[in-house]
Amino acid sequence: MPPFGVLANANGPELKPRLLRCLLRELVPGKKRQLGDPSDVSRVVSVVRNRGLLLESVVGLEEKLAASWKSAVDDWVDRLMNLIQSDMPDKSWAGVCLLGVTCQECNFYRFLNSYSSWFEELIKLIQVKDLSRFVRVASFASLSDLFVRLGHLSSGKKDGAIFAGRLIQPTLKLLIEDGSEALWDAGVDLFSSIINSFPSAFNRHYYDSVESTIASKIIQGKCGTSLSKKLAYCLAALPRSKGDEETWSLLMLKILLSVNRHLDDIFRGLEEEFKSEEAIRLLVPPGKDPPHFLGYEPTLDGVPAQDIKGMSTSSACALIICCCEMLTNAYPVPVYVPVRSLLVLAERVLMVDGSVPRTSSPFVTAIQQESLCLDLPVLHSHCLELLIALNGGMRSLILPHAPYMGRLIERYSKKCVWSEQRIKLYTVMKNFLISMGVGTSIFLSKAVFSNALKDLSLKYDNVIPLSSTLSKASEGSQETKSKRKRKHGFYNGNHEAQHDLVNKEVQKLLENVPTSIWIAALEALETLLTVSSALKSESWKPQADDLLIEVASSLLENEGMSSLCDGASALEKLQLAALKALLASILSQTHARPAHLAKSLELCRRGLKGVGTKVGEFCAHALLTLEVLIHPRGLPLMEQAAATTISNSFVVNKFQENTRTEWPREGIVFRQGSRVNGVIQLGLEDDCLHREWIENVEEDHTPKRKRSLKSTSDYPSAGSSPDNAEIAPRDRMYTDVRLENDGQNSTTIRQQEDLDQTGAIIREHGNPASTPTPATTIRVGKDTGKVAEDCRSVTLHKEAPAIAGNDNVRPTGDNPTSEGKEVMSDSDDNGEGFPEIVFADPDSDPDEG
Repeated sequence: MPPFGVLANANGPELKPRLLRCLLRELVPGKKRQLGDPSDVSRVVSVVRNRGLLLESVVGLEEKLAASWKSAVDDWVDRLMNLIQSDMPDKSWAGVCLLGVTCQECNFYRFLNSYSSWFEELIKLIQVKDLSRFVRVASFASLSDLFVRLGHLSSGKKDGAIFAGRLIQPTLKLLIEDGSEALWDAGVDLFSSIINSFPSAFNRHYYDSVESTIASKIIQGKCGTSLSKKLAYCLAALPRSKGDEETWSLLMLKILLSVNRHLDDIFRGLEEEFKSEEAIRLLVPPGKDPPHFLGYEPTLDGVPAQDIKGMSTSSACALIICCCEMLTNAYPVPVYVPVRSLLVLAERVLMVDGSVPRTSSPFVTAIQQESLCLDLPVLHSHCLELLIALNGGMRSLILPHAPYMGRLIERYSKKCVWSEQRIKLYTVMKNFLISMGVGTSIFLSKAVFSNALKDLSLKYDNVIPLSSTLSKASEGSQETKSKRKRKHGFYNGNHEAQHDLVNKEVQKLLENVPTSIWIAALEALETLLTVSSALKSESWKPQADDLLIEVASSLLENEGMSSLCDGASALEKLQLAALKALLASILSQTHARPAHLAKSLELCRRGLKGVGTKVGEFCAHALLTLEVLIHPRGLPLMEQAAATTISNSFVVNKFQENTRTEWPREGIVFRQGSRVNGVIQLGLEDDCLHREWIENVEEDHTPKRKRSLKSTSDYPSAGSSPDNAEIAPRDRMYTDVRLENDGQNSTTIRQQEDLDQTGAIIREHGNPASTPTPATTIRVGKDTGKVAEDCRSVTLHKEAPAIAGNDNVRPTGDNPTSEGKEVMSDSDDNGEGFPEIVFADPDSDPDEG
């Protein structure tokens, strides 16, 4: 047992009150102790939060220990109050900072009993005229912490709204009088906390003044990027204080009008005039009065034109961020979003590439054009973020405007050259494909693939040889480059030396291109392949498959690729994106066996060596996902022993609960398949390798027995001749046939049909006694061998006219010498009551053959 006063360990609850007193004694300033180093306050805050020294938890503690902890916290609070009231700015600042931490970390009951007195101390402090600026900033931060904690208390809602109402007007006055960025930063955080916790505090009297003050600060364009974003977030959240549709729509209208006015100053002489008129006309139709100007009208007397353009650019970017926040943040009521006006605004900015229109060329100076080209990438970046926010906020509701947005994306993809903007463009494409679906993929597929091919070929064209298809796809660009090089005499001299020089220049170029653009291109290509997987024939898909297998192979097999990436972590992210896109490429080929399946499996097994990495985890997942392609064998619908039983009584008893008594009159589509050792093989029509595997297995396992067959020459097929007859491999066909008993009950059974080498169907019957009605067998089509080879599906119509030209359709059981087997062929008899057989290939074009 440890001696008296010695701690048992460093984790015991008895240590916390002692640590708190130790901090008060050694680090927290007092009446006689000055604040030595401001970093001591940060150290105190860290210890208090990590150790939980202000929690005052009494659960499971002795009464004496709980009283000691409570006494230590009381001393802590008293010390802070003394520091706040001190005349020395550094002590007052330390006390205010530590009080904000106390509001966050103290016990619930202590906060409930003390928040009122703490608020009074802080509001009294900020109203002091000669107060130091950094003390006032700390007071705003501590008040923000108090309102955040008070907003989580149901019993503090009323007091919180009252306190916030008392605080808004003094804060606005201080912000207008003192234009320092630090004070504005803290004041905007305080307003944001009040809006989120107590939105009702901004009543009618305060709402307009707060909106005008924040908007005016944005429009001035003299604040930094961080403060501009905070002002935009606060302005976007302000309509929640009223919570009605009119307030939200009016603020959005004011922002869009202000942005277009700023763009008039930025693009003056560099765009067609009708663009501005069209944007304003959509916002304010003819005959309608425009709303008041957002914020206070700025005074620009004596300000140089160059500074005015810079202020307009900063203001326009901040207001666009505000639009993005309004589109993505939740709002209590549904609102009307001016989608067309937002798209016109984005188009107005994105279509400006710095060139001077012919109508404006005499009035534009080179300095104006250079200034615009300097700010143009920033404007493009913010408008792409606007498209991302519009797509994320509207989701599928943007469908009526999808063609307009799709054309805008396609047009801008041909002009976008900057890396940061191309990354955001890929994000726009990806989100647009996900929200709009397969229909959009048909329209955007070429734009997505061509841009991804250009970005990925830039990296890999000079590192590994691209396939012939990719070389043909980029043949035009390569010819243009070679012509340009020959024009400058680049290829004069030794060819090998010139080739080495080209590789060095490309290497330098690749080092300046961020890896994130290649990751974005691969992610967009993955999304395109996933969304468009239902499309059977697309000309770009084989090229995409070749590109992705080469990219993945070079990343996983070429050790020199790590030098082109920004470190090992960037290489791992790039490998992961390439493997995800490759997996989507393989799984999207639902109509044929993937061309690069073997190589992809090899890459996944290679990636498994990275144990504990994200690449290794994904490779394990990919191998599990590709299991259905590695072993393409259809599972039986019943047990193997039961699958060989075809008697009607067994089927009825086995699946009586699943038997349908009412069938649609139009007919039902059934899929044919083949049986291998009692296992039904379905859904592999396009898989030639699987069909050959079936034929080999059947040749080995088919029992040799004598069959009583009639020659198909006895029953000539309509439209066929012995000369063009094809020998089809023997297969078995399973067809579901509907049986009716006196028109009262109907049962569907599965019957087994053997196809001989000439295509005739040989029916094997079960026990005749168990068959309720004579089974009906017919010849399937004009060329049964072709049907057996292609494994087509058939549609059975119960009440349909007889097939034209089929006269020799015979019911089973008419010939007693057939020993339970009938050979059926085409003839010229018309038999009423026999079902019609219609070929139906769901994957084929109805206009074909």
